[in-house]
This record gives sequence, C-alpha cells and structure tokens, in this order.
Amino acid sequence: MSRSVRDELKRGPQKPEWVRHVVYSDSLGVFLGVKDGHGIWSRVDPAGESSAPVFKDQAQAEAELAKVTKDDVKTTWHLVEVTPDLEGGTRASIAAITNRTLPGWEPH
Repeated sequence: MSRSVRDELKRGPQKPEWVRHVVYSDSLGVFLGVKDGHGIWSRVDPAGESSAPVFKDQAQAEAELAKVTKDDVKTTWHLVEVTPDLEGGTRASIAAITNRTLPGWEPH
C-alpha cells in the first residue's frame, strides 16, 4: 500500500468542501438571519425569507448569532448539515433544508 493511501486511511472520511450547516432550534426553527439586531427564525416570523444562511462550522455560526443583540429569547440550537444551493453556496433553500428532514416554513 502506498504511503498516500495509508495517510488517507488514517485521516478517515473527510467531509466534502461544499458541506455546510444551518442553525436549528427545536423551539424557534431554522435560523434565517439577523435584521436590526433581531434574530429571524422560521417558526417565529420568517420575515419573507425563503432561504437560510449556511455556516462552515460552529464558530462561524456563533459569530453570526452574536449579532442578535435585541432579543431576550435564549435558545439552544445545533447545526444540521445541508447542501447549499443558493447565492454561490452561502444560503440553502427551503427545499434543501426540508431534504434534511427539517421542517419547512412559509416565507410570508
């Protein structure tokens, strides 16, 4: 076995570069962004948003959620893998999100 194959096997399966995550809260739904310091969540008020921002990792998601400065609501959330399909891979559509078994929403 060549050295490069052995090295690859030691590292284990690698996630493709395009794998990203959305933020999901059981109580608030999918995180859709920040507007005027308020978090926009799919179950609360999607504010016309039909897609969600995607994040490379937890640190990137936490940095974006830190911009929510005017909400008293504290929630637990976790990252869910999605395949971004909008805006050059920076956002995921409702279809891409529901494909990962998360609930969809009406943008209204």
